[in-house]
Amino acid sequence: MIRRMLAVTILLFAAQALSAQTVSVELWWTGEGRESLSACILNGAMDALFDAGYIATNESGRQADQAAFRAYVPEPAATEGYVDYVVLALAVYASGDGDEARPPLLSYRVLAVATGTELASGELVAPEPEDEGADAVQAACRGLGKALIERCVAAVRG
Repeated sequence: MIRRMLAVTILLFAAQALSAQTVSVELWWTGEGRESLSACILNGAMDALFDAGYIATNESGRQADQAAFRAYVPEPAATEGYVDYVVLALAVYASGDGDEARPPLLSYRVLAVATGTELASGELVAPEPEDEGADAVQAACRGLGKALIERCVAAVRG
């Protein structure tokens, strides 16, 4: 009897793990020297995915422009890697002097890997930092990553 209950429990956990959806986050940015704030956005996004019960992965970020962002399609390797959805985000930073420590405007696309269908797209504005200190700006960027995933999860769940 105990063996049967243990076997059923193991099967239930295995079934739940197999049904989890995998989301890959790719964060690109405009401008030079924006990697550290972009990493904060990515950290907020990854944390939010884990909290929402998704298996999360990410690709290396890179500098890009709107044309590359709009032209992106998931690579065949994503399907082979069992990725269900790609969240592509482009962090558009202000280009003026003194704007180095400001959170960006974030454009995003949610793509179903199997079909290449765009499920959602849009833009998010970062919450205002509590002050101009680096910690407050980084916190605002993490909040932007979390807001990104909230929008994307809503699109995936329909």
